[in-house]
Amino acid sequence: MSTWLSHPAIQSGIAPFVAALVVAAVLGQAGRLAGAAAVIAGLCVTVAWVTGFGMTPLTSTRKIILVALAVAPAAVALEWAPVAARARLALWFGVGAVAIVWVGWPVLARRTPLEAVRVGLPLVLYCGWVTAALGRATGDLLRTTSGVTALGLATGAAAIFGASALLGQLALAVGSAAGGVLIVHLVRGNLGGAAAVGAAAGLPIALLGAAATLYARMPVMALVALALVPLAPLLPLPDRLPRWVRAATLFAVAMAPGVVAIVLTYRAAGPVPF
Repeated sequence: MSTWLSHPAIQSGIAPFVAALVVAAVLGQAGRLAGAAAVIAGLCVTVAWVTGFGMTPLTSTRKIILVALAVAPAAVALEWAPVAARARLALWFGVGAVAIVWVGWPVLARRTPLEAVRVGLPLVLYCGWVTAALGRATGDLLRTTSGVTALGLATGAAAIFGASALLGQLALAVGSAAGGVLIVHLVRGNLGGAAAVGAAAGLPIALLGAAATLYARMPVMALVALALVPLAPLLPLPDRLPRWVRAATLFAVAMAPGVVAIVLTYRAAGPVPF
């Protein structure tokens, strides 16, 4: 039994999916709060199982966990704030950019200023873009969760191929949790808070992918491919299509650049070394 429960597929796939499913179903009447809370609940299940919540020493992975725990309530609060759409995009871009600098500072601080800019700028642009794109104010939950699920699964798989099992497991957990929110929304159709879910899930996934580039062997070109995933929810689809057909289509379109990222990482890093 203990061997079965310690399997990564349980810890990073099924467990966060079920946790998010339950939380989203229970908090369904809470509107905008339910989705973001469910995503963080799913991540917390995996964190408790895999790493625990101890924060000393404050490693880069623990920084990402802290950011995820802090950004979810902030994202929900921002949904109600009278902030213009462009200001929201700029705010989320700035949050993503600052977060990855904090996460990656131990590596960047050891480089020369020019080298730090060369290494860090693509990561700053990536994290800022993904957070802003998924946290945009006019999002639709079905579209957002389809894209976030694909982004989490693709980032997790690529990170594992890039020789970071822990970063990969955490990204898979967030993607699986977003999938749980998507299922509840497809069944009940009463969940809101697309922008909150997008930011609460998109930022930690982006940080995990960037960290896999900085600390492991995921190539920067994989991030370029992953940066296309947030564009998938913008794909126009006829409203007459059943909701599950739209969700499956958007997920498949979002996974296409994700698969490219996985292949690029595999070719750069080689077979999984564990």
